[in-house]
Amino acid sequence: MRKISFIKKSLLAVLFLFSVSSVFVFTSHAAVMSETFLNDSFDGGMNDEKWQVVNDTTEAIGYLGDAGTLRYVDTTGAEEVMMTTNPLTSGEGVTGYSVEFDFLYQSADWGDWFGFAFNKTEIVKGLDWGKGGYLMGRISSLQINNPSDTVDGPSSASPNALTTFEEMTPSVASIANVNVRFKFVYTTATKKLELYYDKVSETMDMSTLRNTFTFGSLSLEEDYHFAIVSSSKGLYELDNLKIEKLTATESILYVESDFESAELPEEITLAVSDKFSYGPAKALDLNNPALGAMILSKNPVVVNPNVDKKLHMAYQQNLTQLDLDKKTGVVYGVEALTDTLVTEGVVHIYFVNRDVAGTPTTFIGATMGDGEALVQVLAERSLDLNLASTGYIDVELSFGAFNNVHVNLADLKHYDFKAGATIGHFGFTGEVGTRLLVDNFTSKAYTYYDQSQAPDLAENFETSYLDSNLWEIYNSKDLRPGTEMPLFPTTKGIYIENGKLNFDVAGESARLITKHDYANVEVRFSLEDFNQPITPRNEDGEIGGVEVPTTYYVALSFGYESTLQNFWNVPTIIFQARDGGAVIYTLNMNDATVYSVDTALLLSADENKDETFEFKVIALNGKVSIWMKRASDPVTLFDGAPLLTYEDVNTKGRVALASSASGSFKLDDVSIVKMGGEFSKPEITDSVDPMTLVKPVITINNTKPVQFEQNSTDVVDLKTYFTVTDNKDSITITDQMINNGGFDLTKVGQYTISLTVTDSDGNQSVEHVILSVYPEVPEAQKSNTALVASLTSVVALGVGFGVAFVVFKKVKKI
Repeated sequence: MRKISFIKKSLLAVLFLFSVSSVFVFTSHAAVMSETFLNDSFDGGMNDEKWQVVNDTTEAIGYLGDAGTLRYVDTTGAEEVMMTTNPLTSGEGVTGYSVEFDFLYQSADWGDWFGFAFNKTEIVKGLDWGKGGYLMGRISSLQINNPSDTVDGPSSASPNALTTFEEMTPSVASIANVNVRFKFVYTTATKKLELYYDKVSETMDMSTLRNTFTFGSLSLEEDYHFAIVSSSKGLYELDNLKIEKLTATESILYVESDFESAELPEEITLAVSDKFSYGPAKALDLNNPALGAMILSKNPVVVNPNVDKKLHMAYQQNLTQLDLDKKTGVVYGVEALTDTLVTEGVVHIYFVNRDVAGTPTTFIGATMGDGEALVQVLAERSLDLNLASTGYIDVELSFGAFNNVHVNLADLKHYDFKAGATIGHFGFTGEVGTRLLVDNFTSKAYTYYDQSQAPDLAENFETSYLDSNLWEIYNSKDLRPGTEMPLFPTTKGIYIENGKLNFDVAGESARLITKHDYANVEVRFSLEDFNQPITPRNEDGEIGGVEVPTTYYVALSFGYESTLQNFWNVPTIIFQARDGGAVIYTLNMNDATVYSVDTALLLSADENKDETFEFKVIALNGKVSIWMKRASDPVTLFDGAPLLTYEDVNTKGRVALASSASGSFKLDDVSIVKMGGEFSKPEITDSVDPMTLVKPVITINNTKPVQFEQNSTDVVDLKTYFTVTDNKDSITITDQMINNGGFDLTKVGQYTISLTVTDSDGNQSVEHVILSVYPEVPEAQKSNTALVASLTSVVALGVGFGVAFVVFKKVKKI
């Protein structure tokens, strides 16, 4: 299998010891968006639409092959499919089949996914969401998605839906960038699937059964293909594929391939072939080229004057030969194919070995042509090691404002310099005495997206229809396995009623989506009746005899190109209560962390059953910020710090609000307003007038006596110890509002007097005052002022707004 880690340990150690950090700040203007410019894994050889070779008189620029695999390589795809050309359950005496392969999953992002599908009846792309008969995988788990399917062995979710790799093999808790051999054995009659797997090694264990699944959703009347499906960024490599049909007495080989051939086996079909590469993986090879030979991008980078950040490129390089004083590396600033390194504005970022005390040592430097000679723009800097034959390292180049260039080597060495303003054509060059291998090249250019033609949107759903020039509803309905009948035929999906956009078990990724593209926007919406299907469930949680899955969430997505996409494939924020969890997580937004939120914001909590939740999300220059609150919370929360913020997100495209497969809620007051404009109606404010949330204010009357002699004949009106004011009501204190705490002038002791006041809006306030009754003083002692003072001076605690006060006071004889 091909290696994914391109940094050698020796390089890591040396670069870490000698790393030099620097700060390089890019600024950006409004609506700055990144777009793929040129990506190439070089596996398919020369791509004349991407590259052009110039001045290669010795034909030294070509491609070097590596071990053969089948590779899903294109991140612009969505739910791409590799599957068997013929079904595996058909044939005389066939009782099932086995599938075995090495699987190198090249994502560490939980939001990306892959699927092992055992339910395909035809060659089409996409995972058959909700139909069942497949395992949806992430870096740490495998999951079923149909109530008729079960996880028979280790499962961490209820009902049996999810099994984690850590449960099955603690030593393999994640398969991110791990080469794993999987083996599946399916028995048609029982619909049982056996799972075996282990990390690929000479000692791997493929005989221990890790788990079993029962695909009750599959039909005995259908013939099924096997397929692997993946999200746009769930890239993988497949090797050593072996598929056998099983009978009662023998195994019949269907296909066996190590993909060393450049021909794809006819037993395997790719639904969209240009999303895959197969055969020997290749790298661009500049093998001792003549001085001046270059491979350049077919198209030049034309810098947009509205952006500061211009271009970012990343690749892996391997210097297999670097003779002393010979240079090889990146070239850019080429405007004409006749340009050379001394042409004005042409920049060469190079690696060169110099003799340092008898030891070949690699330096990095950069020159720019002035029309007659080379001008040094980055003084040569030692890497303190010889890069020749140390293997692949990661290289990143960023072109920013004021002609700044930033070089990042292995995330440990950083260099900055200034050069020409033109990027033009870019590529690689070298000379005799050097050999440079380049692989997995990616680049993105930054553009200014003009969204002035896209209208501000404000929709409160008070009419029975939506403006078809502004909005589109994609009313997905999951189908019952093996039929074209909706899984929940009695539900209504998405529809407008009573001034709300209702989602009634609407289906996976069912959505309200804009017709226009946006980039920098503020999105607001409100949501109520979360996890409350309008179509009622029975006591077993079923609709029409089918259990409603316990996965509920609402998803806000950016960057849609069409309604055919799923929100798993675009930048998405998921607000959810998955099996009771109060979390927010994202997909395709550079951060796979699942964030817990305040339990007060748990959408499906019983105490929030009648709550309306309000959301505010700002997408601005690649930064996405999220606010969330209950309608009963002050609207000023939206003016404070966001709950979460995500950086470097490409939000250009259509905006959508979507649901889970069983998603049920009501949307209202949806606003999508371009940043820089005014936030117009309907501006979401507090659902309840904030003035109605103000509690009555109770003030303690400190002029009243709080100490009394036992058996005194005082008439004590407890109501006069308090005054009440309210922002709306005129409140008169009554005896019914007071708890006298058993106050009795005939009994010595301390008594807590409490006043409870409720205004017309239901706001309640409580205050307390402490009164004391001290022992009766004999007449003979009453002339002793000091004694009377000692008996009558007490410390009284008035609990008013949390303030303690001390009263030292003689009793006034009435």
